[in-house]
Amino acid sequence: MKIVVVDPLWSEREFSQELNRWALTSSVKLLVTGDGGKAIQTVREGDVDLVLLNVEGENYDGRKLFKKLKNHQNYLPVVILIPGKDSSPSYFKLGADGTFFISNLDVDLLISTIASLALSEMDDPFLAGRSDALRTLRNHIYSVSKFGGELPVLVRGGFGSGREHVAREIHRLSQRGKGPFVRFICGGYTSDFLERQLFGRFEKSRESADKDEFIPGAIARASGGILYMEDADTLSPELQMRLATTLKTGEYFPQGGNEANRMRPDCQLILSTGPATAEPGVTRHGRRMEEELFAVISSFPLDVPDLKDRHDDIPLISSLFLARHNNMNLNIQGFSDQVMVRLTRYSFPGNLVELENLVRRALIISRGDHSDSRFLGEEHFAPLI
Repeated sequence: MKIVVVDPLWSEREFSQELNRWALTSSVKLLVTGDGGKAIQTVREGDVDLVLLNVEGENYDGRKLFKKLKNHQNYLPVVILIPGKDSSPSYFKLGADGTFFISNLDVDLLISTIASLALSEMDDPFLAGRSDALRTLRNHIYSVSKFGGELPVLVRGGFGSGREHVAREIHRLSQRGKGPFVRFICGGYTSDFLERQLFGRFEKSRESADKDEFIPGAIARASGGILYMEDADTLSPELQMRLATTLKTGEYFPQGGNEANRMRPDCQLILSTGPATAEPGVTRHGRRMEEELFAVISSFPLDVPDLKDRHDDIPLISSLFLARHNNMNLNIQGFSDQVMVRLTRYSFPGNLVELENLVRRALIISRGDHSDSRFLGEEHFAPLI
């Protein structure tokens, strides 16, 4: 991650040392300059994830510099530092991604804002975007990763919205990032099979008939890392209750075990479900979570928005998917204006998975440097919403 800091007095700021330490431990490169022209040049050279701008520099006009930065790259996050007490002009109205007064600066909030805005956006299209919904989600991802401790996390969202990507980003940012990330699919299997696969089991050893051999389950395999349970709202009530007991007591018994085989899990749990409804613990498809389990995991739920609720992000996400899959057709540089109008007004019931498949289809069918509408289906030509 590369951040440009534009502040002539950066070395004299008390909070700069704390931000420098955070950058060092988070593999963030800070490029500090007091020259507005040099800042513009650095941004134009590319690979800049965010700009931290003091708007009251001696050798540049803060407002004009801010506009130049945004005009050059609309999606570039710019966080404003204001030395004085007056917020005029209102940089939020001009498109600023954050505004902080230096006189009463909350450094933790500044770091959280910077990290959430620059959060691996160019690496993962599922977490890309500048909509309010995505900004909120990325901020919550950072907060849960850094300050959530070992609390279980509930991630709610529709099919294809990117729930697993949220879980993997929490893993990447958390102190358990060097440990394993284990994905456990809860749907489509019998309760007995899921219990064995989740908690592990004891069975007769092949080498010695009088000894039992422990076959580790997902909880044991995720030791030191994170266990991601996909579609946890499809688990049977009995298995949900057993999982709730494990979370509350901090211990469990593998299948076929006894008191002597008591085990303590060493993993953080992330459970995903369908989108929330007005009724607590009930998801959009009518699935119900047991009250006891929901109470344990719902202290800080993360809601992943549907793509239809953040249409403004579609141009950026489409370009990232295009870059990811463009090995199939190196000639296509983007989408025509007609195509982009259709994409930004389509409801996308399959969310980002559907958009990614459309991009793949475009790369196969289209000719020329900009994809036309030949790859779109009839549903994309319905009356615009």
